[in-house]
Amino acid sequence: MGLVNNLAAELKRQGYQPRIEGKTGEGNWVILDLDDIIVHVFNPDTRSYYALEQMWK
Repeated sequence: MGLVNNLAAELKRQGYQPRIEGKTGEGNWVILDLDDIIVHVFNPDTRSYYALEQMWK
């Protein structure tokens, strides 16, 4: 998950300490938790399955 690694590295460079969940195993859905902000990173199939954009409309 290059995107997750790059984002985590940049956040750490800026002084944040993100907690990362879901990075092991299949890695279909990874969460970077910054307390007030949560970043979800999905692979394309998982993103389609959950269709979060539809729930937010």
